[in-house]
Amino acid sequence: MSWHVTAIGRGEPLRNNLNEQISRITCIEPEHAIKGDVATLIARALSCYPANMVVKVTASGSQTNHQMSDGEFVNSLSVQIEPQWGFVE
Repeated sequence: MSWHVTAIGRGEPLRNNLNEQISRITCIEPEHAIKGDVATLIARALSCYPANMVVKVTASGSQTNHQMSDGEFVNSLSVQIEPQWGFVE
């Protein structure tokens, strides 16, 4: 299974949008737990930004058990949180 979320925005609306996107994704364990941990870490990181700063968040993950023993998995994960300097409205 693989998953991907992305959003650009400010403060609470951005955090809420990302939480909605992440909560709609269904995965099997341990990927489900990893995805939940990522959501928590993103929310924590975003809480440090000024409320009026535009931020772009992209996160994705993938899990496979291809060529693994039963019950073994390989997970990949990417998270980017970037302030959007010079944003014009």
